[in-house]
Amino acid sequence: MSDQNKSEDQAKDRLQEIYARIKEFEQKAKDLRVELDEELNGLKEKDSSLYRSYEDLKYSSAAAFHDIRQGFEKAADALHEAIKKARYHFK
Repeated sequence: MSDQNKSEDQAKDRLQEIYARIKEFEQKAKDLRVELDEELNGLKEKDSSLYRSYEDLKYSSAAAFHDIRQGFEKAADALHEAIKKARYHFK
């Protein structure tokens, strides 16, 4: 085998290795996108619940205000924690 053929074979092998790594990264990016979308959907659900609590708080009577405020604060804390976890996970 000539040096040129050997070099061509090495170059071809290197290209195949690079293409395989690119495909791996593409798959990881797709998987991460699915995971990120699922996380975002969960956060949006919690946000929706929090917004409903806010609306209840806004229009509540003085007697119900305290209970609704506590529920709102718990929901806000839960959403805040979920966002922190997501930020850490996808960092």
